Amino acid sequence: MSSSQNTQNSFRCLPWVDDYGIRLLLCAIIQTAVEDYRLARKKGLIVRTSLNINKKVKIRTLDQISELNSLLSFFYDGGLEAIIDIGSLQDDQGRYLDSEEIISAL
Repeated sequence: MSSSQNTQNSFRCLPWVDDYGIRLLLCAIIQTAVEDYRLARKKGLIVRTSLNINKKVKIRTLDQISELNSLLSFFYDGGLEAIIDIGSLQDDQGRYLDSEEIISAL
């Protein structure tokens, strides 16, 4: 069983969650990650594809460093592709979302 089938089966045990709701949730995750990534870049905490060591002074807790590393791994280590695959996410024209296009728009 693939990971996407396993995830879909897990969601199906919740009677109030349908495919549309799952897709909305996955899109919200992507949207939040994009907004967080852009904010981190604007503040100089992330430069290109890595954590800016010189700005660590502004990061107060280990949790914040972990969150920034999670953002980087989400976009550059397959997290975004996994969400798109699991949700079979498509745009308004019915084309599957392209992770490379999303990353290039960051």
